[in-house]
Amino acid sequence: MNVHSLNFYIYLPLSKRTYEINNIEQFFDGMVDLLDLEVMHKCRGVFDSPIEGYGTIAHSGIYLLTTSHLAWHTYPEDRRIHVSLSTCGKKPNLIHIQKYIEKNLSEMAFIEHIPCLS
Repeated sequence: MNVHSLNFYIYLPLSKRTYEINNIEQFFDGMVDLLDLEVMHKCRGVFDSPIEGYGTIAHSGIYLLTTSHLAWHTYPEDRRIHVSLSTCGKKPNLIHIQKYIEKNLSEMAFIEHIPCLS
């Protein structure tokens, strides 16, 4: 069994709306559909620590998949979202993910792949 891991940052233009939890969750629901992943359970949380200039809007979530997991955390003070995807299923296509990000978050968004250390 092959395990595929993908870690990346999504850098976004500054927009408080972008970091609202419902928008983020809808975005990841769509990513799960795009990658044809089956979700067993999903959980999200809001970190109640104020971030100067942003209010209380740091969010995390995890989708437990039948093939592993998709996890994310927002860093609005750095205008980024960290994403970690591991799957025993089909290898995720970074180009499809980039196009999805541009279409659904912002054309000005870009991703930075973080190589796995192993």
